[in-house]
Amino acid sequence: MNISVFTIYKIEIFKLIKRKDWLALLALVAISLLLGVAVLSKSYKGPINQSALFWTSSQIINSTSLFITPMIFAFIGSRILASEIEDGSILLYTIRFRNRMKIYLGKSLAIISFATIAFLMDFIINIAIYYVFVCQNPSIGTGKFLGINTLSLVIVTLALYVATFILIAQFSLFLGAFFKPAAVIGIIFATALVVMNTTKVPYFRNLNPMYYVVRINDVVLDKTSQIVVNYSEKLNLFFLLVLLSVIYIIIFNILAVKKLEKSDL
Repeated sequence: MNISVFTIYKIEIFKLIKRKDWLALLALVAISLLLGVAVLSKSYKGPINQSALFWTSSQIINSTSLFITPMIFAFIGSRILASEIEDGSILLYTIRFRNRMKIYLGKSLAIISFATIAFLMDFIINIAIYYVFVCQNPSIGTGKFLGINTLSLVIVTLALYVATFILIAQFSLFLGAFFKPAAVIGIIFATALVVMNTTKVPYFRNLNPMYYVVRINDVVLDKTSQIVVNYSEKLNLFFLLVLLSVIYIIIFNILAVKKLEKSDL
């Protein structure tokens, strides 16, 4: 039966919602909620005069540094492909639809959409935590949405979206074509550990997405006072990050499709 990538995409999005995998996303804001309570109780030790955007960007990078984001998408990515191969449910696709490239691309688009929704949910919930908890302590929360260093914070936030949501989601899906779910989760954790600790290694760092995130961040999330920023440099770093991520995603898709087409499913 001939089927479009978009049809498979819709099926996959429905499956992700029906399986309630989105509940795992609550872990993304767990640390933020705890810190919000700490601010409310005046036990929080962190930058003062934070805007909503500063708070939210800080919490997104915290969830990455603590391996929460990588492990969530390792779990979700392994469910969308590796688990289906392992339990044989992928046969519901391969028997009816012969084009395995379309099957994989549909899943790839679905997990990109899911990662985008996850990012937006994370952003919105962190904003809510800021206004409900953080703003109750005027020395920590200014009550302003943007504040100062706005463009720098926007660039940092978008860089985190590309590197820690989209790219990790795609990597986990790619691994699912080669390994079982437990192996996918283990490899994601090991890769995240390596990537987080090699941002200063010469030559290798240029292939490391987190190197660009660290460079873009620099002191942006360390200070709430006005900082001197070379926006041209930050934008160049951001575009290099996007380009590198696109190259990785294309490679992931090509290799995974070839693997699926050769696999005896």
